[in-house]
Amino acid sequence: TSPVVSTGAQPTDQSGRPTELSNIKVNIFFLGYQSFDSIGSYNGNPDRYQDVTDSLITKGILDTGSVSVFFDPNPTRTGQNPEWTPLPYQFPDIEVGRFWHNIDFKISMYKVRLYYFFTPYIKNDPIPYITSVGPPGYFVKIVVQSGPPG
Repeated sequence: TSPVVSTGAQPTDQSGRPTELSNIKVNIFFLGYQSFDSIGSYNGNPDRYQDVTDSLITKGILDTGSVSVFFDPNPTRTGQNPEWTPLPYQFPDIEVGRFWHNIDFKISMYKVRLYYFFTPYIKNDPIPYITSVGPPGYFVKIVVQSGPPG
């Protein structure tokens, strides 16, 4: 099941007024640990993933528009003053220190699949199995732009 369905919200300025960018739609939502409930494989690495439905990602967007995905890497920020960072994103594990945490995405018609997986610092180093560890909650932003970027 999907945690969000696109509302097609229009970008706003700092005071909350809609901007003039009518070809850009933004969706912001929270994905908690339980949201990444599906297990798969991302480029040969075991992963957790979550499919997010977005009705704005049509064939026209895939052909001539663009989709960008961002997240706030600080899970303790609770949505206040997010620092949006583009995906894909990689950060070191600070507890074990032998692997990278990775967050990435793929788009298809009406859907964004968000991936969370590990990669070793050094090839063939052991990493935890993805079902035993998961991401904390993150705020995610999907930006859909119709027409050519620019």
